[in-house]
Amino acid sequence: MAIAVTTLGAGVQQALSDGKPCLLAKNILAGQETSDVTAGIGPETGISAIWRTASGKALLLPDTLNAVGNTDLAQSPLRAFDSNLAGMTAPWQSTTAVSSPASVLFFRGDQTASFDSVVIANHNFKDLSDFVREENVTAKLFVEVYAGETNAFGAGTFQKLVRWEAGVTPGFSAFTDERLVCLDLGTSGSQVGGFPSGYLGKYFSYTNAPYFQLVVGVDDGSSGGTTTQLPSPQIGELFIGPRRQLSRNPTFDTWDVTDIESATGQFSSTTGIQTRYGISLGQSLYNPTFTPGGDADLGISDLYSLNDYATLQTFWEETNYGSNPFFLIPVPSVSPTVGAPFCSIVEADFPALIEGGLTERNVAFEFEEIPPYTREEA
Repeated sequence: MAIAVTTLGAGVQQALSDGKPCLLAKNILAGQETSDVTAGIGPETGISAIWRTASGKALLLPDTLNAVGNTDLAQSPLRAFDSNLAGMTAPWQSTTAVSSPASVLFFRGDQTASFDSVVIANHNFKDLSDFVREENVTAKLFVEVYAGETNAFGAGTFQKLVRWEAGVTPGFSAFTDERLVCLDLGTSGSQVGGFPSGYLGKYFSYTNAPYFQLVVGVDDGSSGGTTTQLPSPQIGELFIGPRRQLSRNPTFDTWDVTDIESATGQFSSTTGIQTRYGISLGQSLYNPTFTPGGDADLGISDLYSLNDYATLQTFWEETNYGSNPFFLIPVPSVSPTVGAPFCSIVEADFPALIEGGLTERNVAFEFEEIPPYTREEA
């Protein structure tokens, strides 16, 4: 079945442009762990994600799945979507090639689900970029995400979702330790080669995509492909899924100031010298109170013709009713790096008190950030 491409509604786009918060809770990669991404092409079978080595990436094309494994079960590829940013996945060996090496993570997703957002959190791309530049000063690291109809990713059967490369991606100057967030998927022109993708004002949403690949490679540009080594990429969490876009910020007194919490310990020696240690530093705590006014039954909407109450209900269901963590985007923008704390809900309770009238409600939450914290990545 062909991948279907649509455009996000004007109301969602306007809310994003105006900086209203959105929530990313449904990772379409999770829950597919026993699906077979290899389709019998070993050495692994019965697993939804595997690592492969690629070479000759000067053409910057998506790769076809092959039988030469590079999957490290000690750093299982399933860790890429296990809701644990600290648990890293990586291939078992670095990539060496005649020119332009790359590592590729192939994975399965929920083909029936739509998606319009990509997040990569807790990665080592800055270190990889620095390494590449040391070997070849003109080379640049790039990271791309593709969706495909088959794991062969043949011509005409895939969509390039987003590409991060300094000087190619609009507004992207360099890899840092910050997580990569794209809320504007889509490509202008060719799906292959060094063409940019993402952050182009496309705002595409996709369905019918069973296969995906993440490519971490080297663009040697006009240098003729002189890069021959690439250390193993490490990834804590890869999110692909739909956003839940709200039309309003929470009430001012619950959103304007973010609480910051740190856990410290103090040791006293036998001579009385005290030493203080930071254990967990810079955790954000959020206590938003949303006041949605929409009601689908009464035909009443919030701003931008959205329905915030229905959106919050969907978000609640996608967290498995408060049990699963999610990415919070407090101030969305089209920047390649935006604040995207990974949060859990403190109390698994969905309060929806009627404030007044027929539809005005008060929905209050407590969110706490899960480490590693975005404040330490900046």
